[in-house]
Amino acid sequence: AAARAAAQRAVASDDPGAHATTRRFLAGFANKDAKAMARACAVPFRNRGRKVARSRGELERMFGDLLAEAASRSTSEPTLRTLAEARRELGRLPRGVNYGEPELIATATLGGIPVTMVLRRHEGKWSVVGLER
Repeated sequence: AAARAAAQRAVASDDPGAHATTRRFLAGFANKDAKAMARACAVPFRNRGRKVARSRGELERMFGDLLAEAASRSTSEPTLRTLAEARRELGRLPRGVNYGEPELIATATLGGIPVTMVLRRHEGKWSVVGLER
């Protein structure tokens, strides 16, 4: 049972599902579609380790505000990293992230601003669960 649980937590930075989720989130931003961004996410959603959204509606409002503030709709190709890779390459993990969770860290730019996204796998499905600017 312990080996099976460990295997379920194991993640790889080249996971196609995680890449697809990240690209859906970025495409929502590029298309100024707060609902599409929210569909790529799960709640509770965190910003800098704090819960900032507990429902899909709260996510949509938050992303609507982000879209209104953005100077452009440009996005960059995301880079996904395991937690160990992120700590080594970025020097730290986003607040609220702990080893042992089935999570990946994605970095990209939204409107020219560097962002770090936290992705978590739950029941085989990847979702963005956090964002830091």
